[in-house]
Amino acid sequence: MELQNQIDSVVSIEWGFIEPGTTMQGVATHASLVTFNDEEGLKTYRNHPAHLKFEKVVKNRV
Repeated sequence: MELQNQIDSVVSIEWGFIEPGTTMQGVATHASLVTFNDEEGLKTYRNHPAHLKFEKVVKNRV
């Protein structure tokens, strides 16, 4: 995933589809799991321009 290459604090990113029949059905169609080494890495990710751009794209499609 491109974000992992752009943001040093990201250790890994996994994503997938939400299975039909789960409690998230009707709320979301995809899920992601982003892993960091520490809370500081998460803070860096939250405010990183690449993440903010990605977040805007996703919100506009949901």
